[in-house]
Amino acid sequence: MVVSRYERRVEVHSRRAGLWVLREALAGGSVPISALDGAALEVDLVYEGVELEAPPSATRAIGSSPRVGVARGEDRPASSSLRGARRYDDGTE
Repeated sequence: MVVSRYERRVEVHSRRAGLWVLREALAGGSVPISALDGAALEVDLVYEGVELEAPPSATRAIGSSPRVGVARGEDRPASSSLRGARRYDDGTE
């Protein structure tokens, strides 16, 4: 699970049928957590009482990579395509 400190956004990464799946939710939404038997995490509750940080400047650190297109609120199987997902073919998770 990844929780942004710059915007109300939560990502949940899980494995399904040998592939990584990304589920993402923004403010006002929720993201299902399969490990908790279908329970969902509400984004607004995660950020209740939290003041978000300003995003970093447009200058990126050396070695960092830009975020590649993410489908909002959809399951996205990991693959080697240009859709921003990755498949770990070396057996790692």
